[in-house]
Amino acid sequence: MNTDENLSKIFGTDLNNDNVVLNVPAIQTEQNTDIIVSTDGEKDSAVDYDADYARSKMVGIIDVGEEAIDLAGKIASESMHPRALEVMSQLLKTQGDNIDRILKIQRDRREIKKINGNNTPERVSSSSNVNVANAVFIGSTSELLKRLKGIGAE
Repeated sequence: MNTDENLSKIFGTDLNNDNVVLNVPAIQTEQNTDIIVSTDGEKDSAVDYDADYARSKMVGIIDVGEEAIDLAGKIASESMHPRALEVMSQLLKTQGDNIDRILKIQRDRREIKKINGNNTPERVSSSSNVNVANAVFIGSTSELLKRLKGIGAE
């Protein structure tokens, strides 16, 4: 008996039958295609939810990082191997970066709430810088010159 015959015997199939029909149920997935229009209150709650979710994930990462730092510290102190010390210092740096990310989440949340409350991003902070990489003016050259002269007069 060859391999094909053995497999046919195990799976209970006919080796000579080319018309094999499998009764596999179709997988049906539901897709939500509803358009959700949110009001200002819902925007704030979505911002809060997203910020809280991101913050909770970062706190979890920081907690795991603390455990990793403890373990790496034990390994580094026992072995005094340069690579173990390097890993320990890298973990400390990463942990500091993660803490900065939590603070950034809080800052971003406040800025978004200010934008949603005022509907004008210019009022968010005076230190916000906007860099425009590709600006396109649609109009005639005379209109462009008038606008540029108007900006220069201010």
